Amino acid sequence: DITDSTGVSRALRELRPDVLVNCAAFTKVDDCETDPRAFQVNAEAVANLADACGHVGAQLVQISTDFVFDGARQEPYREDDPGHPMSAYGRSKRAGEEEAMRLPGSLVVRASWLFGRSGWNFIEAILKQVESGKTRLAVVVDQLGRPTSTTDLSEALLSLLDAGASGLYHFANRG
Repeated sequence: DITDSTGVSRALRELRPDVLVNCAAFTKVDDCETDPRAFQVNAEAVANLADACGHVGAQLVQISTDFVFDGARQEPYREDDPGHPMSAYGRSKRAGEEEAMRLPGSLVVRASWLFGRSGWNFIEAILKQVESGKTRLAVVVDQLGRPTSTTDLSEALLSLLDAGASGLYHFANRG
């Protein structure tokens, strides 16, 4: 439970990792508007991880999201573009980035529309509609994004770590 600062500190003291990749997130975007667990997991827990990593000398890798932006641009955002989240989810993830970045040497990687072998995601939602026999698919029409494979993101994270990277990066698949 990364929201338990005592437990996080104890675990990192026992494990003494060189790198900690935080894959935990509260990602039910609509639920984030009313559920306080979103900010607890996406921001406050990242502070716990950053503190514990600082005590054991581990590098923190925080996975974030393009929801830290307002989506008004038609071209891809750059790392130095200012965030302007429009949702509680985006605000909680932006706060998590700030918590991670206060630890020197941390790595924050923003990804978009993640999909992988398990877990709920945009592609699963579309496939479920098709499998249920729908002939018209319900999809968002006010968002642009690039579905990104968790496998590809994992490989990118490893490449960044191998290169000694720290700071803020964007990663998304093409197409």
